[in-house]
Amino acid sequence: MTAAATEIDELPWTAEYSPESQARRPLKMIVDIGRDVWAGRELAWRLFVRNLSGSYRQSLLGFLWILVPTIAQAASWTFLSDQRILQFGTIPGGSFLAFIAIGSVLWQGFFDAVQTPLKTVLANQGLITKLQFPRESLVLVSLAEVLFDFLIRMIFVLVICAFTGLSWSLGTLAVPVLMFGLILVGLALGLMLTPVGILYQDIGRTLTVLSPFWMLMTPVVYVAPDNPAYRIWNWINAPGALLSASRDLLAAGTTDMWVPALVWLAVALPLLLLGMMWFRLGFRIFIERMAN
Repeated sequence: MTAAATEIDELPWTAEYSPESQARRPLKMIVDIGRDVWAGRELAWRLFVRNLSGSYRQSLLGFLWILVPTIAQAASWTFLSDQRILQFGTIPGGSFLAFIAIGSVLWQGFFDAVQTPLKTVLANQGLITKLQFPRESLVLVSLAEVLFDFLIRMIFVLVICAFTGLSWSLGTLAVPVLMFGLILVGLALGLMLTPVGILYQDIGRTLTVLSPFWMLMTPVVYVAPDNPAYRIWNWINAPGALLSASRDLLAAGTTDMWVPALVWLAVALPLLLLGMMWFRLGFRIFIERMAN
């Protein structure tokens, strides 16, 4: 028996089965989700530590690989700007390097949150099909992995911000909350896609193909255009408002995206709850599909 299996067997948790669909009693489902999140926290921590140590054990650069995408993107876009191959107009805060680094880290955090739930479930197929444990622990593992990578990258970004001398304000204090909201929105979308992604591999492949196009449609490496059409798009584009507001506040201490950012921040938790309910409902399908 593996160490992970032994840890699961030691959990003080029992599964409840009923012929009645959980969707018929949504309030009870919400209570059960909260109970299983709490019950699965220790297992989630153990799985997180296991995954973290295993990911970089045979790597020369180790945890530095977390920074490689940020450094590569910041260097590439800064080079294109310096060579005047691409023109980006007025940049909040005045430092294009800091502007790009912040935007890249925020985008990576959001898109990691979208992709990680499906990857986590697929990576733990053996545990899911053979053992009973709180499935919400996999959600906690996904969130922990995304936050860990995000915090490492943010330390690098804050060093750049300090080096470039960006000006901050009281509004900058809201940045951590907006960033966390951005990651929660990404995680909610990821949980909603996971049941379909288990049934059809097209979802994972589509996300890989979609990533660069979605990034270019989101103001990651440029300031959002001030026209009605793009303002509407920035309202409905899940990461757009939260990303723009977080970056503007961190780079310049001010933003004109307060309203859409606060709207998305307000719906982040309800959206996450819906995602977890859909994730929970789909688990019977997960097990049947993985067992075949």
